[in-house]
Amino acid sequence: MLLGTFFLLGAAVLFFLNFHSGKPRKPRPAAYEEFHSKPPAHVLQVSKIDHALRTCLSRNKIPKDQVRFLAVRPKQEKGVEWEFTELLVHVSERVSKELDNDIGKTLASLKPEVTHRGERISENEKTYHIFAKGFYTHRVRLASIEQQSASGNQVKEEKKEKARIAILIDDIGHDVELAKSFTQLAFPITLSILPLAPHTQTIVEMAKKAGCDYMLHLPMEPKEYPESDPGPGTLLVTMTDEEIREVLKAHMRQVPGAIGVNNHMGSEFTENEGKMSAVLRELKKRDLFYVDSRTTSLTVAHKLATTLGVPAASRTVFLDNDPSPRAIEFQIKRLIAAAQETGVAIGIGHPHKATLNVIRTYFEGNKQEARIVPVSKIVG
Repeated sequence: MLLGTFFLLGAAVLFFLNFHSGKPRKPRPAAYEEFHSKPPAHVLQVSKIDHALRTCLSRNKIPKDQVRFLAVRPKQEKGVEWEFTELLVHVSERVSKELDNDIGKTLASLKPEVTHRGERISENEKTYHIFAKGFYTHRVRLASIEQQSASGNQVKEEKKEKARIAILIDDIGHDVELAKSFTQLAFPITLSILPLAPHTQTIVEMAKKAGCDYMLHLPMEPKEYPESDPGPGTLLVTMTDEEIREVLKAHMRQVPGAIGVNNHMGSEFTENEGKMSAVLRELKKRDLFYVDSRTTSLTVAHKLATTLGVPAASRTVFLDNDPSPRAIEFQIKRLIAAAQETGVAIGIGHPHKATLNVIRTYFEGNKQEARIVPVSKIVG
């Protein structure tokens, strides 16, 4: 009788969570974040520019150590947000002409959404100013190898000593061995675990034994819901505050010991101040922090958390929107440059083998570039 009672209670909880997520569904791997849904036009063009630049650098066999991110700065204009990126590429005179020609032709192929203007700074340096949908998004400097500045390097070294980055791996819960591999890296990684994934409990226990920080990856309604589906137990804007709190509490019981929360998808939910307030007030009661995954530029989550006294931070860079190794390394460099601008930065990745391998290889060989810390050390 007692066993039957527990079974009925468990079934009731699962029914409640699935009911409020739409219709009941079979367990399945959750979609990786909201970059799979249709992004804003300027964001799509920025991605195309990044891809074009990576392609040109790869095609011209530019060594990785000759490509440097000088700046990654958040920009806002006319209600649009983006990250302005400045690259410095050191090349020989011969390669410079070939790369210059390749970049010009490749960017021209992206017209009319992407435009660019070349500027000859000196005999040995040319700058590309690149615009996505009219917004100034990239500055690319091609300079002679002989023009590398010792003083500039010293400034960068001073910034590197202060730069701290945190790497948060989302969507954990479907692959135990891959999750274990992230916990075994030689530097601290923070896991964000889905509450109703097939291996949630196993991975929670494994993370505890490994001494790895972990968070609750909280499913929230995206704009394209239900076509874009965060999975079972999704928080919806149609829920009452009490329903939101009850679902959140149930999820916290699934991921006991979580030190914080970040949103899984959630472009619709995180724009809603009233609904986010219900989530954040519950986190405050539990002394938990919140990391805004920033799946929409109109998110109110971070600002509202600060107002309510909940420790919070925001995602700086998605590391593996493009899961190719070269693209992931490009994003890691962008993350480090952002940290050198502000002192701290958070990169969000996902449980891809390529992400694991690139992170491991890059930071084992570039330990001096930034100090990797748990996400909890960056939350303000």
